[in-house]
Amino acid sequence: MIDDEAPEIEVMGDKKLIIDASTVQEYTDAGATCNDYVDGVLSHAVEVSGEVVNMRRPGTYTIRYDCVDLSGKEALPEFRKVQVVDRTCPQVKLNGAKVNYVEAGFPYLDAGFVATDDLDGVISGKGNFVEGKKAGCRTDGDTVNTSQAFYDRRSCKDIKANCGKDQTCTTGEYYISAYNKATNQYVRVLVWCNMAGNGKTYYPVMDAKKAAVPGSMNNGANDCQALGMDMAVFQNVAEKTDAVGKFCKDKENCVFFPVASQPQRQYLCSTNDEGTKSHVHLQTGAVSPGAKAGHSAEVGTYHIKFMCRDRAGNKDCDWKKGAAQTPPSTSRTPSPRSSPCTSATSSSPAAPARRSASTA
Repeated sequence: MIDDEAPEIEVMGDKKLIIDASTVQEYTDAGATCNDYVDGVLSHAVEVSGEVVNMRRPGTYTIRYDCVDLSGKEALPEFRKVQVVDRTCPQVKLNGAKVNYVEAGFPYLDAGFVATDDLDGVISGKGNFVEGKKAGCRTDGDTVNTSQAFYDRRSCKDIKANCGKDQTCTTGEYYISAYNKATNQYVRVLVWCNMAGNGKTYYPVMDAKKAAVPGSMNNGANDCQALGMDMAVFQNVAEKTDAVGKFCKDKENCVFFPVASQPQRQYLCSTNDEGTKSHVHLQTGAVSPGAKAGHSAEVGTYHIKFMCRDRAGNKDCDWKKGAAQTPPSTSRTPSPRSSPCTSATSSSPAAPARRSASTA
């Protein structure tokens, strides 16, 4: 009998698999069968090659199956693609209480947190996350201002450069002194500071008097100039990515980062000085903000959030809530409260928050 036909391979199970990554389970392949018209079942002759599926490493793996009958005829190879995916979210656990009270004028030191992931292990304390490359965390939210020292600073770069050992200067909201050209005086402005780099300053304008194209210099034709700032520009991709993450709930339709280059009344202002040695856009001279002069702390409720992602980009399961505030009564939150010798006249605005601290 002449064997003119090549054997045929049949993959057992699905040719395309999607399975969850795991540190405790190993991948077991279902294999393949091989049949020949003359030689019959040749499943024992199936050769498996290709990539070894690593359950600890998300990715797509290709497995190849080959078979040769007793006459030396080769079957057409068959393949299976196995996609290992990480779909579990990291867990964040706060150290200490979610709500704390601190006395105004005294430094607030956050107890921190621990973030763990089934695949990446402990991911807190490893710096910011880089999606697809590195797991990590960052802290954001209202800064618990326990000192007057920052009120006369002109930018986030200034704050970071002058942050003392007993002060917390992480990414979050701060008051700075901006020069209002219309009134010819300095005013306190609440800005968001990205302290991941050299200290980038952001001031969001939601209803500008002067429409302008976001992200481009407009020779003063925007509301930023009134506060000694310019339209926010970015030195690198990381700066822009952080800004998008902060100010855009919907990244596809974000008013601060529109697709079209049309003038609009929502844009981000910045001192754009984080990469320079001097302030090129700010007024020179001493800063003497009048607001709360002599007061040793900013009384109010502050909200701190801890944001973590694993290497696959999964956000932590539950944004843990906590706040630092300065209320007139007792409870648990970092909340600066005014003492009998100090008058408290303002309260910092609340942002989406995680831990609360009050100064009183």
